Amino acid sequence: MTRPPRYTARLSYDDALLLWRARAVYRVQAVITGLVILVFLGELVSSFLLGFWVYGLLIVGLQWTLLRCLRWVLRWILWWTRRRLAWCLEQGKVTRITWWHVHSNRPM
Repeated sequence: MTRPPRYTARLSYDDALLLWRARAVYRVQAVITGLVILVFLGELVSSFLLGFWVYGLLIVGLQWTLLRCLRWVLRWILWWTRRRLAWCLEQGKVTRITWWHVHSNRPM
């Protein structure tokens, strides 16, 4: 008996492009995260070497908290903006459709 031919699952061009872009975004995020951690560690080590370890911990903790809050605020602003933009586009679409129906159904 012969085996049936095996079909390999192949990605479409769009799927491959989507994965490629996601990979690029992940790489950028990893680099930015690494740089931020490097800056925080450098600041912490320098404060330890100068003998101000309590202030160093306090300052780095405060900066980390502010960074997280800024990230949350920016996400919220982006969400709110997208929601309002979608509403504005929907209202514009309704207005265009209404205008078209009013002006195209005139008797001649």
